[in-house]
Amino acid sequence: MPIAHAPGGGARSAPVVLGRRHVLVAEGTDESGTPALAVWQADAAGRPLAGWVFPTRKAYGERETAQRLLAAAATGALVGAREANGRCGAVGVLDALSRSTGVPGNHAGRALVEVTRVVAEICGYERRYASAVPDWRPLRPRYPGLRYPWLRYPGPAAPGDVVSEVLAVAGQLRTCAVLWQRLEEARCRYPGLRERFGPVRPLPPHWQRLLDVAGQRRLVGGTGWAR
Repeated sequence: MPIAHAPGGGARSAPVVLGRRHVLVAEGTDESGTPALAVWQADAAGRPLAGWVFPTRKAYGERETAQRLLAAAATGALVGAREANGRCGAVGVLDALSRSTGVPGNHAGRALVEVTRVVAEICGYERRYASAVPDWRPLRPRYPGLRYPWLRYPGPAAPGDVVSEVLAVAGQLRTCAVLWQRLEEARCRYPGLRERFGPVRPLPPHWQRLLDVAGQRRLVGGTGWAR
């Protein structure tokens, strides 16, 4: 996706597709080495839609910039990972932006997509299919170019590069979406599995539910969430 640099921060975009989406946030550095914060949107399958990158001092230090980044993150399921203490770095970034607007918010209630849980859900369904069909053929040997993602968040291609971080995680989401599509295609070749589990589903049920819940919520006053 082409990226246009805007001095002092700005929007970087691709054609926006309406519908369910993900929100990715990361802190690191921009291409000049300046500490920066990025907010990115990706569609339901992890394809990047639009991104905003600003120097950290500007993102947290200017109310208007913080509001702009919060608006970019207003709709969509937040992508992140919970630490051992239950906290999520992505939630912390959005809470800090809310404080910068002067009206602290609580983003912990947002639907949170964790790549590790998505992969666990996909693997769980494949185990169920394999236990129900004696001649089930595992996915990976049949699709050698497809790999389960190595799981970490963020997953930068270059350490500290904030754009690399969000795009790497979006790439993990895309890999998960492709893996699920291949799994559904394989399942639907078995009449018994079609009857038991229904028609093809675009995403794993729990992942889809998180996107649906996020799509029903909206940002109120730039700081809080409501139906």
